[in-house]
Formats: sequence, C-alpha cells, structure tokens
Amino acid sequence: MDKLDQAQFVQDFAGLNGLREAAQSNPNDQKALRKAAEHFESIFMKMMLQSMRQAEEVLEDKDSPFNSQETKFFRGMMDDQLAVDLSSTGALGLADLIVEQLSPGTGNITAASITRNDGQLSRAQAYPQANQFSARAAEQPQANQTAVEQSTALPVERVEFANKQDFVDKLLPYATMAAEKLGISPIAMIGQAALETGWGQKMMQKFDGSNALNFFGIKADGRWDGDKTTVSTLEYKNGVAHQERAQFRAYSNIAESMQDYADFILNSPRYQQAVEVGKDVKQYFSELQKAGYATDPNYADKIMSVLKDSVFDSARDMLKF
Repeated sequence: MDKLDQAQFVQDFAGLNGLREAAQSNPNDQKALRKAAEHFESIFMKMMLQSMRQAEEVLEDKDSPFNSQETKFFRGMMDDQLAVDLSSTGALGLADLIVEQLSPGTGNITAASITRNDGQLSRAQAYPQANQFSARAAEQPQANQTAVEQSTALPVERVEFANKQDFVDKLLPYATMAAEKLGISPIAMIGQAALETGWGQKMMQKFDGSNALNFFGIKADGRWDGDKTTVSTLEYKNGVAHQERAQFRAYSNIAESMQDYADFILNSPRYQQAVEVGKDVKQYFSELQKAGYATDPNYADKIMSVLKDSVFDSARDMLKF
C-alpha cells in the first residue's frame, strides 16, 4: 500500500502527508488529485453525519446507556471513518465532479494547489468551483440520495476475518450504530453474527463468488427487493435437522447488513416482544427464538455460549456493557 492509498484511513496522518507531498512533487498527478477530491468529499460527508447526529440527540433519552460520552466518542470515530470509506466509493459523486473540474486543461488549479500542508483542501482554490458543483449535482439524482439508499449500487466491500478478534473489531463500529437503533447491546449483535457465520469463516457467497455479507441469516422473502443469493441451509422440523436450499439477502457492505438487521427486527410485528426486552440479552434471544427467528431449538443458548468468549472483554470495557 503506497502513501496515497494510506490516506483512506481517517486517523492516518502520515497518509495525508503523503498525499500533500505527492501533489507538490507532481502538480498534475491525477492520482493525487483523485485522492484530494475524495478527501474533500469525506469532509463534506462528515459534516452531514454530524448534523444528523445532532438532530438525533434532541430525541434521545438522556439516561440511555447509548447516550453516554463513551458511546458518542466511539460513534464519532465510526462516523469519521465511514465518511472516508463512502467517499472512496464515490457515494455522493462530489469527488468525480472535483476531478473533472480541476483536471489539467480545465483551469490553472492542480492537485498541489488545493492541498494544504495539513492535508486538507485549500478553501481559496476549492470553493470557486462550488457553484458548478451544485449545478452538476442537481443534474445527478444520486447526489441527492442518502448513502443507505445508494448502498445497493455501491461496489461490494471486500471483507475477510483473520480470527475472532478481527471479527469483533471490524463489526463493532457498525454494530454499535445499528444496536443503538434497535435498543440492544452491540456485543449481542456480534455474538449472534458470530454464531450465524462461524466468526466470519463461513460467510454466504453470491453467484459470482463475492461475499454476500449476510451476518444474520436473513432470508430474501417477498419483502426484499435487493440483491440475493441461494445457498444450502440447515433447518429443523420437529427437532430433526435437514438440508434445504433457500434464498438469502445479500449486501454491499457491513454497515448495510447491520442496519438491515435492525430494521428487519423493528419492522416485524412477530419480534416486538424481543424488542421490548432488548436490554436483557438472554431474554432478547429467547424471545427471538420463540417468535421463530431460527428453527434450531437451541439457538438462544448457543448465542449465549458464544457471548461468554473472552474476545468480547475489551469491547465490554469500552462500551461499559
């Protein structure tokens, strides 16, 4: 990974410094211009996420464990990285517009001239194009959609898990956001995902061999109009296990998968009793099982067994769960 590629990590200041150096050494470097444009888009997206969070805080229960300073801090870090990740896929389309407007031949602005010493974009150079960006964005419907609405059009995120700790670390930021919406512990969500996927080692695959990123075994019934895959699954009838083929939902990234799980549970009347006891992890999974979330008669007990793993200790300390 070169220095420009490192700039995709929000906390990697060395990567941003590499972006500045590359831009200054070769002012017409298209790769440096692209990275600078993506960085500008990530700043804009971060501002959008911050505004959304501030609006949500008005409705939050002040005594909720999900409203603690620790959760807000961790959620802020997650939003920062999410903004960087989404900008690298062109989620808003701003980066493409910036590159088009600032490429050699369209003016005197270069990658070096819009990159400050701190790795940010120069306001004096970037903002003169603002009116053109706004006009072009208005012509493109995707520029006015949310990242979640566009998620099915985004490139599929390549995800691999080296071990249990890697699985927990990669899912925790996204699970924290989805679990807050659902009103359960993010660790409980990851425990369920660990059982369903064998800690990420037995993930469903789509027809082209890519990862379906279905962490919760949610099937693709008539309510689902997104991407899907067909795989063999172990089902229980009258206590007897048997294999059958079924269609399951497929996602473009981890965030989409986590959010869909929360929406799936919240919007299903059969799981409302589970939602009501969400703060009690054992009771939550017990109610899910009673409502028919899984046909395995030991489903809830298996998740509780997974949650005893010491791999969750650091996450529990961080989130105070």
